[in-house]
Amino acid sequence: MMKWALVAVTFLAAAPARADGFWFNGGIKGTVGTEEYRGVDASAQLGGDHLSIKPMFSEYSSTATVGTFKTASVRLGYDTDLFGIGVTGGGTPRVNGYSNVFGGVDAILSLTPGSGGPTKRITPGQGTAGGARGEGLTRIDIGASYMHTANRDSFQAANAAQVGVRGPASTVSVAQRANALTIGQNDMTGSVGIKLLGFLFSGAFTKTVYDKDLAANFVRALPVERLNGQGVTTQGMPDTNTALRAELDQLPLITPWASYVHTRYKLGQSNSNALTVGLNVELSILEVVASIEHLAQVGAADRNYMSLGANIRF
Repeated sequence: MMKWALVAVTFLAAAPARADGFWFNGGIKGTVGTEEYRGVDASAQLGGDHLSIKPMFSEYSSTATVGTFKTASVRLGYDTDLFGIGVTGGGTPRVNGYSNVFGGVDAILSLTPGSGGPTKRITPGQGTAGGARGEGLTRIDIGASYMHTANRDSFQAANAAQVGVRGPASTVSVAQRANALTIGQNDMTGSVGIKLLGFLFSGAFTKTVYDKDLAANFVRALPVERLNGQGVTTQGMPDTNTALRAELDQLPLITPWASYVHTRYKLGQSNSNALTVGLNVELSILEVVASIEHLAQVGAADRNYMSLGANIRF
């Protein structure tokens, strides 16, 4: 149902996009990988003047989860050449005892903005395709965001050894809680990006704070965790996340890029390192995006993912 709702929004949004002053940016991406990972990300952004609305949908499943988790959200934005602000809200319906709702705000300032049209902000996050990029040799974007997620779980780790453990359901023991526990998760992010001599360089740092003692409450690994800069959904309780990205922006039609993400976790879960390489091919209103991501974590088998998607912008 959520998939069809998003398709309907995309179709309806595309119609007025042809009118003067309106623009449309929509796309879909599929991802497959280790542990029989299957994921879909889709969005449809409609803008006019400085305002925009962007409904988003994602889902994923793997042998490390029980069931398919689906997340829907919407972002309302106000963007000019100089700055951009936005508010986002959404949630994940209950699957295997877990659900969440979230809301947040983001802002970014371009110290040397380009001219004309919606601007692509320089950040390490994936899925940031936008309109025309800033002109000139150098531009600096400074951003900040805050996201609060209320994670609600009816299950807990069966014992202290299983607290925060990520892995297939067959190897991680859980127990039913007498009452579902809500864990507040606060993600605070700062980012900086620069355009210099045909390259886009960007970095972001996220610190996560929880409102409860995770170990004392026998919290199992949160099953729907989307880390900044990574293209896949994973499990765990992140502590800090550092994302770096570089793009070559001076070649005709194609934009090769690479990113590196280092994440530290709570409760003794091993640090993870993700390396992704990708290629964007722009053919007028159509952009094709392909990437390969390698995720390594001490104590676990390496994971590899392949993604292919397309965006339409007009």
